[in-house]
Amino acid sequence: MMDSGGVDSQTDRLWLRKWSHDGYGDVYAEILADPVAMRFISGEALPREISDEISLRSERLWDEGFGPWAALLKDGDRFVGRIGLSRLDDWPGDQKIEVGFELGRHYWNQGLATEGAREAVRFGFEVSPRRHGPLACNRVSPP
Repeated sequence: MMDSGGVDSQTDRLWLRKWSHDGYGDVYAEILADPVAMRFISGEALPREISDEISLRSERLWDEGFGPWAALLKDGDRFVGRIGLSRLDDWPGDQKIEVGFELGRHYWNQGLATEGAREAVRFGFEVSPRRHGPLACNRVSPP
């Protein structure tokens, strides 16, 4: 089991733990290096230095009271991907928060991304100390 601390939230099937680069950066890099997994996100596989940058930025977001979680299956405590809130600094306007997820291909088409994203929205509006405006969400899902 990879551990970055306690469970910050959960769904019926997922433990959602605060993102930790040291805890999850290596397995996250495997997802971002998969061109099939990345075709709807970046359009191509990402090199390790980019995945490390994303992972470290994800960890720092929690200093603001929100961020992405490492999503782990309750059944077996296996890492499935990253789900949660991120800030979109390059978008115009205020309150630029995105609900996002990247899951390993073995966990697609099981409703896990939707389950985790719903919890991220709930967390963003009910739990996070920072009140957010509109949330951006791309509902693209592979066939």
